[in-house]
Amino acid sequence: MAQKAEEATENYLEMINLLVAQKGFPSASDVAERMSVSKPTATNILKNLDKRGYIMYERYRVRGRGESIQMIPVRIMWRTE
Repeated sequence: MAQKAEEATENYLEMINLLVAQKGFPSASDVAERMSVSKPTATNILKNLDKRGYIMYERYRVRGRGESIQMIPVRIMWRTE
């Protein structure tokens, strides 16, 4: 179960990284649309990622926290190759 949660976290971080590259500051709606989940689900996940230090979640948009949003997906890709 923990591995599924970690995999889901990785998927969200990869998608957020792509959205940040495309839009600069993606909204929870952007994340929800791309991940095919409801907006409340996306909001809860973004708040959890913020609490864990991966991103900075503000109402209506998401920002990377320093290097985290850029570096973590890179580490994920290395780990999965």
